[in-house]
Amino acid sequence: MKKITISEIAKMANVSKSTVSRAINGSSRVSDETRKKVMSLMRAYDFVPDTRARTLSSRKTNTIALVLPGVSGPYYGEIINGVEEILMKNNYFILFMGCEDDESRKRYLNAIEGKRVDGAIILDWQLSPTRLKRVDMPLVLIDSDLTSESISSISIDNASGSYDMANHLIKTHGYTDICFVTGPAESYDSNQRLSGFMRAVKESDLKIGENRIINGDFTFESGRKVAEKILDNLPQVIFASNDEMALGVMEGLKENGVIPGKDVFIVGFDDALWTKFIDPPLTTVRQPIKEIGRISAMRILDSLESGKNTDGINVKHDVNVKHGINVKLGTQLIIRQSCGCQTKKGEI
Repeated sequence: MKKITISEIAKMANVSKSTVSRAINGSSRVSDETRKKVMSLMRAYDFVPDTRARTLSSRKTNTIALVLPGVSGPYYGEIINGVEEILMKNNYFILFMGCEDDESRKRYLNAIEGKRVDGAIILDWQLSPTRLKRVDMPLVLIDSDLTSESISSISIDNASGSYDMANHLIKTHGYTDICFVTGPAESYDSNQRLSGFMRAVKESDLKIGENRIINGDFTFESGRKVAEKILDNLPQVIFASNDEMALGVMEGLKENGVIPGKDVFIVGFDDALWTKFIDPPLTTVRQPIKEIGRISAMRILDSLESGKNTDGINVKHDVNVKHGINVKLGTQLIIRQSCGCQTKKGEI
């Protein structure tokens, strides 16, 4: 009898070759019904997989690189939790890699270009899009709207969230002297948040002086430095483009005898886990941080599995799976006391 091939098994089972391979390997991504069908055909035709050839041909590592500027802090922690939740359920490992400087950036790009991982989820504001487009593996970029054939991206509707916050400050409270603290100049998120803020300002016919737009870098310490800069000329309210800087501003002001929520009001962006517990509780823009990690992982696995659902999660696509898409997630305004509102339960 002629030896049957894995392609013929796949054709008879009406599935792909990769599905047959996953059934053989015991992957949790193959349904019981499909696995039974494949195994039944293998027994019927006395098919024995060549494990040596399979290993040499697949070169799969079952590892996804997760590239972040850091791993500390609530924002990165929530992204990591979301990515881990999906990848671990689907029997993939995570390789954490940094992008703090040119040397670390070179290391992770070499790992990707050398295909030492099956795919990568990347949050790197200084990355060259041109170099990434040459990479032949699934990639997901966080805080970006770049897409190509192999690249998908996950972003937040930052501009809309910032616009809503600015309108709350201007229309609900009547503030006219607002200081906006940006993040890093190269950050997509920061630029979009500034854009949304300026749109609300323009629509309200307010004038924001150049000294009221202050550069930060999304860190607590940069928030403290902002506090020092504005001590001699306090605005009515400070809109920090992330919560860590908002906390830094609060602490810097308190150290100099200025009471946040009384002498000056402060709002942020992210809705980190601790924001409701500080004094005063922080008014902020909530973004679904953990969901960013979850969707990033689902997009990577979905690309690797040729459009199949991952771990029973139904992933919707805007375009064919062979091409990258941009997933944009919404935000929610969270009102607490730091903006001057008085709420009964701490937030609405």
